[in-house]
Amino acid sequence: MGDYYHYGARAFDYNGEGLNQVDNYLIPLLKKDPTSKRGIVVFYGPEKDTLPLKKETPGVVMVNFNIRDKKLFTTIIIRSNDLFFGWPGNMVQIRYLAEYVGKELSVPVGPITTISISAHIFEKQFEDIKKVIGRKNR
Repeated sequence: MGDYYHYGARAFDYNGEGLNQVDNYLIPLLKKDPTSKRGIVVFYGPEKDTLPLKKETPGVVMVNFNIRDKKLFTTIIIRSNDLFFGWPGNMVQIRYLAEYVGKELSVPVGPITTISISAHIFEKQFEDIKKVIGRKNR
């Protein structure tokens, strides 16, 4: 499949070796200890993503889940964040993942927080951004 990555594959079958970080680690961990601070799912894999010339690497490095105040809090660390195209797609994906985890843990989804190391827009997106900003609510 080349150099491309898929967040779903990395969450539910990391490295194609059957490591299901969500169903076999995260959910059992938080069921056993809802106060755990170790509820992490990792998408960035040094063994395959730190090659010097590799360009297709996950922008979302990891997501952390915590249960606080009887809600699922979700924090995403984003290495490189294209705010116009990438961020909205990432938020939809993470929201679906949070809803799945919340359902399995029988807790509602609470806040979703993103921490972006490099948040940016590209010059080639300026015209599209102007169109979106210029639209009136319907």
